[in-house]
Amino acid sequence: MEMRKGNIKKIEMINEEVFSMVLEFENEFVFKPGQFINIKVSEFDSPLLRRPISISRKISDKEIELLIKIEGIGTSQLKEKMIGTKLDLIGPLGNGFDIENLDKEKPILIVGGGIGIAPLRGLVQELVEEKYKNIIVVNGFRENPYGKADFKNTQYYEIDETKLNIFVTDYINENLLESDYQRVYACGPKIMLKKVYEIFNDIPVQLSMEEKMACGIGVCLGCAIKIKKDLFEYTYKKVCVDGPVFYGNEVIFDE
Repeated sequence: MEMRKGNIKKIEMINEEVFSMVLEFENEFVFKPGQFINIKVSEFDSPLLRRPISISRKISDKEIELLIKIEGIGTSQLKEKMIGTKLDLIGPLGNGFDIENLDKEKPILIVGGGIGIAPLRGLVQELVEEKYKNIIVVNGFRENPYGKADFKNTQYYEIDETKLNIFVTDYINENLLESDYQRVYACGPKIMLKKVYEIFNDIPVQLSMEEKMACGIGVCLGCAIKIKKDLFEYTYKKVCVDGPVFYGNEVIFDE
């Protein structure tokens, strides 16, 4: 954990509710795809709590890009920041995706839902840089898909769920089960993550979980989720420090 100042270098609207933000740092910013930063949004007390934002991808050694959905006061204030503003933030935080010990020839499946594509951009960026050759990406959106250009050098499928009247997991079930995937990665709504694990529960599945966070450093326990302990028992782990990435066979999805 490290306190940093990130200079806003660029803000660009992707659509009416999603924008990208490029932050520049004085020193090299090293992170693992799937990690996040905790941003102090206001110089005053509204909102009081920092906002956890996934690190989307690397632009250069000293620059990162965030992909942010406007969902409330904090994210709305971030969108209105001026170029050149220095943001007070903590990070990188949490545990990211693990790509070690994978075969660079065997297929890898990546599943995104809505703004859940944000950390998957950095994951694909790293896989491509490491010369993985068989990357399949399926991103689902309720409407108005975006981000296709961010998944170059992959076998890419983009699902407009409202237009096609089908969920992204249904599309996978009907069209993409023939490959012998060595690993599945997913980020998106919890109901989608649950379904992804149910489909691929016989292979390693890594899920980036999302929960509301207050402190972001494991003190407040506000982001705890149920994790399997043994056959009939469970415990709790914190998304901010133990995650946000967990293996699917760890997570208990409450109805």
